Amino acid sequence: MSMVFRSIAALSRQFVQAMTPAAVIMVGLIVYTGFAIPVNKMRGWSRWINYINPIAYGFESLMVNEFSGREFECSQFVPMGPGYQQTGDQFVCGVVGAQAGQTSVSGDAYLNISASYYHAHKWRNVGILFGFMLFFLGVYLFATGGSYEFSSKSSD
Repeated sequence: MSMVFRSIAALSRQFVQAMTPAAVIMVGLIVYTGFAIPVNKMRGWSRWINYINPIAYGFESLMVNEFSGREFECSQFVPMGPGYQQTGDQFVCGVVGAQAGQTSVSGDAYLNISASYYHAHKWRNVGILFGFMLFFLGVYLFATGGSYEFSSKSSD
């Protein structure tokens, strides 16, 4: 993310000119990361912000890294209460991704259904993050390249 803000600063002439777009961009990046608004709940007209958001790719990779391949025990079942017994497949955990008759929820199933995050995207997202970094490095170098004057004088 520092390359994004360095690029904005290099393309601006003054501090105030850099802070205005940086503040607006930062709000958009935070809101459309996938934490505040889950990816599958984003409206079609605003979904493009998530596609150009480097934080979203990092967030998905971190979530998949933490949840993938893990089983989480359920603390509440449906139905629950006096007279209900958890036998057979007549009960279900009250969490997204639960299957009837199981006392635990797969982390992969939870992420796939609740946030549309998939284990297969983990390393793809890391590559996309490096691509963003190189792109904004190029923009930064291009923007700062014209501000330096190189002299071809040789000291004899």
